[in-house]
Amino acid sequence: MHRLQTTHWLWTSEPQVFPNEYPEFGLHGRGGQLYSWYGIGQSLLMLPADLAGTWISHWEIFADYTDDPAVRSIVVIYSTSILVNVLTVLVAFRLLRQLRFTVRGIDIWIAGAAVLHDASALHAEHDGKQLQSCCWTLAGFSFQYEWLQTRSSARSWSAAQRWG
Repeated sequence: MHRLQTTHWLWTSEPQVFPNEYPEFGLHGRGGQLYSWYGIGQSLLMLPADLAGTWISHWEIFADYTDDPAVRSIVVIYSTSILVNVLTVLVAFRLLRQLRFTVRGIDIWIAGAAVLHDASALHAEHDGKQLQSCCWTLAGFSFQYEWLQTRSSARSWSAAQRWG
């Protein structure tokens, strides 16, 4: 909820943190303004989905929908999660191919990881951040492994960017 509010703050006049949420959440910054204590990375990733979700939530078909979660939240969560999941699988596939796994072996690894991910307890808002971190870490390993094979400084630079 808080990361989505930070995303919404990027393009609307709403605050990052509502005053009634402090002191349970938020930090005072310059001029006493309340800020989210999360980084901006995932909020930027969710920005296109938030724009689309806000637009969709104003459609006439959803005029009477007042349940929680809101239409905007549903659109953002599903579209962002699908994007990050697909990217993570593609990066994992690339890394396993570099390590000379067979396509059949990769299918087993990825299917097993998907089952473990889906079998875990309720997915919280933080789950997306963890999966995003997994994607970047796997990408870093993949580029670093490619650098070990080719000694290309561009691949080393790509790995360094993924690891921050």
